[in-house]
Amino acid sequence: TLDRWLFGQYNKLLPVKANCRALLRIAREHPEGAPLDGVALRIGEAAALLGDYLADHDRRHQTGRDDLLATAFPRSGPDAEKSRARYANQFVGCVNSQGVLSGMLSDYRMAALTPGTGERLMLTEPALQFARLTNPVLDGGQTDPAQKFSPEEAAFLLDHIRAHVPVEAFAFRTLIQAIADGANTPDKLDEALRVHIPVETNRSLSPSFLTSQRSGALSRMADLGLIARERKGVRVSYTITPQGQAFVQEGNPNNQKKENACS
Repeated sequence: TLDRWLFGQYNKLLPVKANCRALLRIAREHPEGAPLDGVALRIGEAAALLGDYLADHDRRHQTGRDDLLATAFPRSGPDAEKSRARYANQFVGCVNSQGVLSGMLSDYRMAALTPGTGERLMLTEPALQFARLTNPVLDGGQTDPAQKFSPEEAAFLLDHIRAHVPVEAFAFRTLIQAIADGANTPDKLDEALRVHIPVETNRSLSPSFLTSQRSGALSRMADLGLIARERKGVRVSYTITPQGQAFVQEGNPNNQKKENACS
């Protein structure tokens, strides 16, 4: 159900790469795990500097709004403290009153709390592998000003999602199937997704919440090249890319059975 999908405000995947890279550097200072409060704020401040750089990059290259690299990153300056705190909580992590870690790194199985006392954050093994892959934004070598990930990074993330983030894989397959069935606009997709609203819930799922969940998932899919957007004025429609078709086919148990039967 939609309330179990990843938080719609996780609207971009480049922060995952930046944060994994930052935590990898910090791990050299804290091999036993970095104190969560301090590291989240530290990464939030560094992310603001990166956000400034990416915003300038977007302006210089006149990047379209769907492809902006700076989206989701905070900004520097005395008036941007709230945006840095939001970034630290949502894209790095925070612990709730039950002691459970939340945030995009945790939901993407890229970070976890170390066992024992104290709230210390450590990268998972997949996060270590992902952090070490060359990135066209952070390391140079973009083939397009809007390019966020190398083909190797995108392939790694898709494999990781299939193996370790099943709720995300489900959301991606659900949206790809809905688009294939003709729900290729925001309004049509929102209507198609109503079947995924829980019948009984302690939380009121408003239309804006549904829209946020849909929009966030689609944006993450676009970052990975699974869908493409086409804009005509204020209207937008979605198409499935070959990568998106492959993602559904590779995750289809019936396809796997057919392959096994033929081998």
